[in-house]
Amino acid sequence: MIVEKAIAYILNNTTSITALVGNRIYNTFAPQGTALPYVTFTIAPGGVQPYDTKSTTQGGADLDRVTFEIHSYAADSKSAAQIDETIRSVLDRHPAGAVNGVNLDGVRYVYTTKYPEPGESTDGGAVVMHYVSEYVVRVKY
Repeated sequence: MIVEKAIAYILNNTTSITALVGNRIYNTFAPQGTALPYVTFTIAPGGVQPYDTKSTTQGGADLDRVTFEIHSYAADSKSAAQIDETIRSVLDRHPAGAVNGVNLDGVRYVYTTKYPEPGESTDGGAVVMHYVSEYVVRVKY
């Protein structure tokens, strides 16, 4: 999906985010054994919907509304929250315009869920803290 190009570009080219996770930003899944902390992003199930701002006689939808999730993983809740909040400060209400060849018409934060994942730590710890934030982005055609 085209929106992933824009999200990847924003996440990978924002110093405040890369200062926290380095280059460990992945589309959908992180490679097995990836060191903490890291971020993944993916389109949510059922997350692409046409958004028609024109009348039906003008040829159909000129926007897609895409719901996507950003997952922040860290060894502790404070670190996972910091990553999640930093990403939110960058993405929520991101200005409209072209990003890496994708014409964004706006990004809006929806909600965050957090939970521990026992036994899934990749750095020898017992728990991975996992924050999931949902966003809606509009892509203009």
